[in-house]
Amino acid sequence: MLKNVFVKKLSGDIMEVRFVDDYVAFSRMPYEDEIGELVKEFDAFVVLVEEFELEYDLEKVKREVEVLHVPIPDFTAPSIEELKYIVKWIDEKVKEGKKVLVHCYGGSGRSGTVVVAWLMYKYKLPLKEALLEVRTLKPSAVETRDQLEVLKEFEKLLGTIV
Repeated sequence: MLKNVFVKKLSGDIMEVRFVDDYVAFSRMPYEDEIGELVKEFDAFVVLVEEFELEYDLEKVKREVEVLHVPIPDFTAPSIEELKYIVKWIDEKVKEGKKVLVHCYGGSGRSGTVVVAWLMYKYKLPLKEALLEVRTLKPSAVETRDQLEVLKEFEKLLGTIV
């Protein structure tokens, strides 16, 4: 199921974008001069950072692609309601044939949590398997106990999410 890592050398830095399927990928925070390349590849962004963490002009990006901005403090987890909302939003975009980039600041904790939940939802994977799939791409994905706990709660709720 996992796709290759899309690696570009942008702005003198390596930009690694890890695809978990044909439509959904996750990464670190893009820099302003990397955005142009990313909007050629993606139709939608899920932005999980707080305003002060942004390294690019979010309003400008909103003119290029669809954006769901759910600010989550670093090293914390989304609420179960936020996680359900984000996953359903991603699902809607994928059903429209759109590619979605999920990012936080470092590309591990918050974004890792969301893409693990996506795999659980979309492919009916148990948490353990979805987490292993994502950590195969990025070993540091899902960094905190709170992030793991919200994924356990999400797994229990999966049968009731429509």
